[in-house]
Amino acid sequence: MAKILFIDPHLQEWLPEITVERMRVGQATISLRFYRSENGATRYEIKDQEGILHLVRQPSPWSQSLGWRERIKDAVFSAIGSGGKAA
Repeated sequence: MAKILFIDPHLQEWLPEITVERMRVGQATISLRFYRSENGATRYEIKDQEGILHLVRQPSPWSQSLGWRERIKDAVFSAIGSGGKAA
């Protein structure tokens, strides 16, 4: 069975970076660093991972601010392993 974590990070200007360490997701443990890029987009970096877990950058299905084009773009960038670098 696939272990998937959906994320959609958005950091405010006053919080340029935050790290979540040793977060348990099922049988896996992951440490993630979220940061704001130069253009203000929030990106992520996997700092450490134990166990099988796939990250997918995808907005909440209840998000009303994004259309299907943005959702597909985020899913594709997640699938090719861009490290959250979809702009």
